[in-house]
Amino acid sequence: MIDRLSKTVIGMFAVGILAASAWAQAPAAAPAGKAPAVKDQGEYDLTQSIQKEADPQKKLDLINQWEQKYPDSDFKGPRLLTRMQTESAVAVKGAQPNAAAGDVDAAQKGAQSLADNLEKYFADENKPAAFHRMAEFWFESAAAMQACFDSPEAKAASDDLQNFATGGVTLFVSEVVG
Repeated sequence: MIDRLSKTVIGMFAVGILAASAWAQAPAAAPAGKAPAVKDQGEYDLTQSIQKEADPQKKLDLINQWEQKYPDSDFKGPRLLTRMQTESAVAVKGAQPNAAAGDVDAAQKGAQSLADNLEKYFADENKPAAFHRMAEFWFESAAAMQACFDSPEAKAASDDLQNFATGGVTLFVSEVVG
């Protein structure tokens, strides 16, 4: 019981940090008149690999590569937000009942990194001037959400995002239980 409670508290802490980070975080603006762009094919390939990677620990390794190879990327802000989301996902994964010992260790490191870097994450240069758009969707089940996102209308909307969401899109998914 205590073990499950402690894991739940760690998970809630990680999710709370993620929510607070998302509220306070936005991509750093590119210099006036310059649209953000990848430096080369290597940076593009890394960003695509990060977006496609489902395992949070592997995603974190890719983010580390991106930071080392492209420290002055035009996408520092989105990269920082991706790091926070991924560290939170690592922490939540390790807080699950019956998590593997390696996942628990990674969760502790992820939660510690979130705590250690709060000042950096909430620094003025990382905060948005304002949110431009926000949408909230509710579904009866994960299957209903997936069916919606698999629809031709959702695919068309997704394809159109690049025409108006030039600063990028962040999608948060959570489950409401109870």
